[in-house]
Amino acid sequence: MNEEQKKAIQDVLTANLMTIISTVSESGQPQSALIGFAEDESGSLYFQTKESSRKAANLQLSNKVSFVIGWDVASLTTLQYQGNAERVTSETEISAFKQRFIDKKSPAAQYLENPDVQFYKVTPTWLRYSNYKQQQVWEYNF
Repeated sequence: MNEEQKKAIQDVLTANLMTIISTVSESGQPQSALIGFAEDESGSLYFQTKESSRKAANLQLSNKVSFVIGWDVASLTTLQYQGNAERVTSETEISAFKQRFIDKKSPAAQYLENPDVQFYKVTPTWLRYSNYKQQQVWEYNF
């Protein structure tokens, strides 16, 4: 991945406050939900969910997740993202996690202090960037 592609990915991530996450249930059924997210410079994503959510139950079975991030009608740009989710449990990491959401002004930031919330970091395994207006489509495997 070249620097121009890294910037394009980062631009999509920073421009969007919400994404669709998909996990797989115990019976093998896909389950999707709209969530707030934050990102870091390396392209990792961060999200939170209630312990009682279907996402949390599914993530105990498999850490594999996928996202569709953005759909800018003006530029016809979107990012498909697959990765491995890891629960964040250390207080230092949770503090940094919370700060990312606050800095991004994420609507999900209002739930950061909920005692029923679990925090996750997702490391990418595959990306597909699409900008149909500029006819740019490329994939990257990590």
